[in-house]
Amino acid sequence: MNLYRLNTNISIIMNWYITKFSRDLCLPSLPAIAIALNTKDSYVKYTVSFYFLAMGISRFIFTPLSDMYGRRTLILWSLPVFIAGSAICAFSPDIITFITGRMLQAFGIGCVTALGWAMIGDVYGAEESTKALAYLSTFAMWAPALASILGGHLQTWFGWHASFYFLTVSGALLYAQTLYGLKETNQQLMPKTQILKQVIHNYALLMVESEYWRYIMTFSLTFSGTVVYYSTAPFLFINTMHIPPQIYGYFSIATVVGLVSGKLISIQTVTRYSVDLTLLVGVIVSAVGGALLIMLMLLFKPPQLWINVLMVLLPTLIYFMGNGMMSSTSKAGTVTLIPGTAGTAAALFGLVQGIAASGAGIAASHMPNRSGLGMGVMFLLISILAMISMWVFKPNKPASE
Repeated sequence: MNLYRLNTNISIIMNWYITKFSRDLCLPSLPAIAIALNTKDSYVKYTVSFYFLAMGISRFIFTPLSDMYGRRTLILWSLPVFIAGSAICAFSPDIITFITGRMLQAFGIGCVTALGWAMIGDVYGAEESTKALAYLSTFAMWAPALASILGGHLQTWFGWHASFYFLTVSGALLYAQTLYGLKETNQQLMPKTQILKQVIHNYALLMVESEYWRYIMTFSLTFSGTVVYYSTAPFLFINTMHIPPQIYGYFSIATVVGLVSGKLISIQTVTRYSVDLTLLVGVIVSAVGGALLIMLMLLFKPPQLWINVLMVLLPTLIYFMGNGMMSSTSKAGTVTLIPGTAGTAAALFGLVQGIAASGAGIAASHMPNRSGLGMGVMFLLISILAMISMWVFKPNKPASE
């Protein structure tokens, strides 16, 4: 491997890690943040929702711009916003300032994952990109679990500010690595007028393509269920069940196992059967997770703490497994459905995903923290809506050529 590819790979992995850490590192600290900022739990839960909304807007804006200005340039533009947002969070005196900081974090880091995918295509080309993506993804696969585990220990050792000090320093290091170690990977920048015309043309094609909306709505809805978990689980486990933050961090392993196993299953089902069947099975699996969580919460009240924890984590793992089955399948479907629209399709995908996630998160913010019943209801309801979207947007004609 030459030095150019090595530096690019390091940048991509660092970008992906800091994106996941930005999202998950502070989750074990959410209950402590509510106390420290003297605010309601529901307002702190809003920070998760607004984070995903800002991330979706960021991807929608920045992804097409990278074809005009370059991947490296966009990262150097966006990272200072992320660093500033992290610092604002660390020194927030109230919830409004904290929410503002979280949105700046998300807006700054939101495009980084999408640009990482684009850089792989730039460097490796069509034939090697799939293998390179699979190889690099293995390094980032466990980032969410590592982030929550580290965040739980930082909360226990140093308090809630520590996560944002960590992210501020990490953002600065990533900026330095990008500035001095990363060369521009997009060697074919397009003129601004040409990009604008192409983007408008692509959006016109995508807006009327029902199969595109089938992919995007099915996954965005089920993904919003994972945001319900991210925003409510810390309060359920830490406040209600009195699980220490450093222990709660390890619970994220269950969600990662669910996502990874779902993705592995989808590889087999897509190869042996079809994309449509994979999506349908994924939605059904997510619905089963929600229904199981509701049933367990209504029928059983065991005195043992560890059984109560498993009664929430097992159905959640199943729900995340269903989401994992749809993740790669939906993303691949949206960017390959209409040739020449990959960047635009990914940008619109990110925006819709962010809107759906923020809406579900806000709705979940007002659920009581006494049990996982509300979470199960949201899981099941979202899965039913995803099934309906599969039927509503079922294509009645072949996909556009």
